[in-house]
Amino acid sequence: MSSSPQPDPATLSTAALLERAGEQAGAVADTAVNALWVLIGELHRRPEEVVFETASAWCATGATPKRVLGADILGQLGHVPDAEQSPFGERSVPVLVGLLGDDDPRVQQSAVVALGHLAAWGVAWDCTTLEGLERHADRSVRHAVASALGGRPCEQTPWAADVLQRLMNDPDDHVRSWATFGLASSEVDSDAIRAALLARLDDEVEEVRCEAMVGLAGRQDARAHAAIVAALQLDDVPTLAVEAAALLPSPDFIPMLEDLLDIAPDDEDLLVARERCEGGPTEADA
Repeated sequence: MSSSPQPDPATLSTAALLERAGEQAGAVADTAVNALWVLIGELHRRPEEVVFETASAWCATGATPKRVLGADILGQLGHVPDAEQSPFGERSVPVLVGLLGDDDPRVQQSAVVALGHLAAWGVAWDCTTLEGLERHADRSVRHAVASALGGRPCEQTPWAADVLQRLMNDPDDHVRSWATFGLASSEVDSDAIRAALLARLDDEVEEVRCEAMVGLAGRQDARAHAAIVAALQLDDVPTLAVEAAALLPSPDFIPMLEDLLDIAPDDEDLLVARERCEGGPTEADA
């Protein structure tokens, strides 16, 4: 027997959306998880007091799936087009911070991710509340910390930069990659940060190597030069290698960029990189 088609969440009342989301909390099958996130996404577009109050209440329940659901809703409640601020961000922070010490890593992960979303939206919170979670046994929690700190205003603090540097040595590839991206794309700079990025140029994962390469190139560190040359000579050249070449331009890169332009003559990134490299220093000048 085939199941009846589900109604478009956008046509449901907020009360009905909350009821359905609550019923589906804890879904594990991929299709069920996707269906739940469709509901959550629609709730994000309903910045109403009842949604905030219900999600906050779920965060305080004894049911793990409901706590996860509550955090997932609060992190992006009100994220709608043209929204200039988070309508419930400041009120959500203490609720989410209260979940950081939860005994279930799924709850901790959702809370950290939610705080990261709020930080990206300009909602201030003390990033040191994440203290110790970068050493959590669960990699999903460590990944959430890297995500929450990287590319966010929090990363401008010495504490956050130190945490990201530690996570750049994480045994998990995804954690290491996100931490490297976060620090590489930030505006903070120091000898220690450059040394951490330099160490990742030898990472076994290409994405991590490339993120580190871009981070050094953006800081005008000539030690990225050899890594850029090597990346531009790969059979499948990473887009980050072209970005790094544009950030640390050198005529040494032009032959390789020309080869790529023979294949994709209208590629804007390649054209920009070549133009910048035409007046850049060579490795011998660096």
